[in-house]
Amino acid sequence: MAEATVDNGVPPTEEEESAADSFFDLDQDSKAGDISRKLESLERENKDMKERITTLTIEVEGSEEEKKLFDSIASRAVELETEVARLQHDLITAMSEGEEATHEVAELKKAIAEKGEKLDSIEKEVDALKKEKAESEKKVRELERKVGLLEVKEIEEKSKRLRVEEEMREKIDEKDREIIVFKRRVDELVSELDKWKLEKKSVEETLILSEKKSKEMEFLILQLQREVEEAQKVITGLKEKILDGFNGTDRDVQLSVAAQDMGFNWQLPAVAVAAAAASAGVVYVCYARRR
Repeated sequence: MAEATVDNGVPPTEEEESAADSFFDLDQDSKAGDISRKLESLERENKDMKERITTLTIEVEGSEEEKKLFDSIASRAVELETEVARLQHDLITAMSEGEEATHEVAELKKAIAEKGEKLDSIEKEVDALKKEKAESEKKVRELERKVGLLEVKEIEEKSKRLRVEEEMREKIDEKDREIIVFKRRVDELVSELDKWKLEKKSVEETLILSEKKSKEMEFLILQLQREVEEAQKVITGLKEKILDGFNGTDRDVQLSVAAQDMGFNWQLPAVAVAAAAASAGVVYVCYARRR
């Protein structure tokens, strides 16, 4: 039974081991006790028979019946001796079997001890595996918690990204509208620039004409200045003659001067007109150069 338990790979418990030891010990003691009791009984009976044989040998030597009884007792003694020998052989066999059983029990105990050590090692491995399993489960729970947090964070990031994209889309739309407004403004500025270019071209053409007219006016002014200088000379001479007349010249001279004064009075408006025209020309040239 113990061998079957060990061979199955399941080490017996302490109760099973004790039961196996008790079983072999009881079986061995039972066989040896029975044989010993039978042997003692037969030895006592054999001793009694020998004593009776001795007594009968002394008392019964002449009687046939006593001789037959003696033969019967002797035959029984032989049978008893044979039985004793057989029982002794059985006792030796039982003792040998007991020794073998004891040896087998020792082997079984050794195997049980080895299985116990192996069981201890297995139990340690099981404990280590349980501990490792507990740590793995703890790590799995921790990883699940982290995964949950990452999923929540991912959802938040996705929501935030969507909000940012929506805001950026609104800003882009706003910038697109601003760009459209700017493009319109640029088109207006380009149109206005073209207009200013045309006006500039017209002004440049007008300026060229003005410069041409300015040069003509400068030439006229130079001529007028020369005429003014000549007129000033004439006026100076006339003034001198007038002064000479006031200083006591004769009447003829006065008449001549009067006549000349009459001529001077006719020339004076012409000189004034020429001076006014020259002044107007100078003013126009200065204004044209400033522009």
